[in-house]
Amino acid sequence: MAAPNYMKGRKGIKVPVHSVMDVIKTLQDLGHGDKFRQAAADQGAYVTLHPQTVNFVKNYMADNNLHEQNAVASDVVNGCPGGDPNQCPFQQP
Repeated sequence: MAAPNYMKGRKGIKVPVHSVMDVIKTLQDLGHGDKFRQAAADQGAYVTLHPQTVNFVKNYMADNNLHEQNAVASDVVNGCPGGDPNQCPFQQP
């Protein structure tokens, strides 16, 4: 197997949300969703999100009433009491 084409340096890059979804969907489709999720948790991997992106996801879920159907969606829409990012249920310490 050839080595992956690794990203170099320490500066982050902008990746469109739809591209992130494509990668996640691919992992799910290939039967690796749960295994990848656990590996990411074990590694301590995280993604930094811009407030505009967070609010887009919140609005999308709320506009489509997803938060009324699912506990995770409810945490996304209703999380961050008082707008305090340190109180968000998905905040990385």
